[in-house]
Amino acid sequence: MRYKIVRYFRDLCQPNEVILEGLTREQAEEHCQSDESSSFTATSTLAHELTARKGEWFDGFTAE
Repeated sequence: MRYKIVRYFRDLCQPNEVILEGLTREQAEEHCQSDESSSFTATSTLAHELTARKGEWFDGFTAE
């Protein structure tokens, strides 16, 4: 089975975004455990810019 990473936004006006596809469950879990998978813990410039544009968010995974 393959999994995809979905970025969920707190603001319900922002549509969810599929950001990665074709991952194993292990890869999906690893991504979601990273600090960069949530606006509350991310430190990268890109993550901060995304949060400024679209509000709070987090990444989750689901089966494809």
